[in-house]
Amino acid sequence: MIKAKCAPFRNAQAGSPPPPCLCVVAFKVQMNNAKLYQKEFPMLYVKLFGYLLASAALLTSLAMSLMGARWQAVEQSAYAGERRPWWFVAASVLLIGFYLFALYHFINAAPKTWAGWLLMVILPLGWGLKAALVVFNPQGRAAVSSIAGDQNWRKVALARLPIAILLAVLTWFA
Repeated sequence: MIKAKCAPFRNAQAGSPPPPCLCVVAFKVQMNNAKLYQKEFPMLYVKLFGYLLASAALLTSLAMSLMGARWQAVEQSAYAGERRPWWFVAASVLLIGFYLFALYHFINAAPKTWAGWLLMVILPLGWGLKAALVVFNPQGRAAVSSIAGDQNWRKVALARLPIAILLAVLTWFA
């Protein structure tokens, strides 16, 4: 709701409006009403989730291209051992939790688009398949851990860039 209040203005002519520079506009935002907020921004959390994924893919691609073979140490710490490190587990739990939160809001949102369906349903199924093939499979972890050399890591970084662009476009249209 927008309310305009004008400062007291004395003018020789009664009834004339004050100059525009003396008008003050106040915005009253109702943040405590979740139904109103959900109605106004039904896909907010879906978009936040999508942009988070797109920026994470872009930043990791940038890190891979800048670090080159030094990125190998990061990958090996995440995939090579028997157990996953605490930061990998914590990041995974936070990502899955935010995904479930965004999925809940996606399910309750009224206008669902094809991009929203791809972003919230189809792509997570693909990531689940990737997790089964790489993260939970010793042979997949060994394949990722065996990538070596600056050029190979830069190729992986360039191969990931279309994923970041796709995620950003899907999020825009969600």
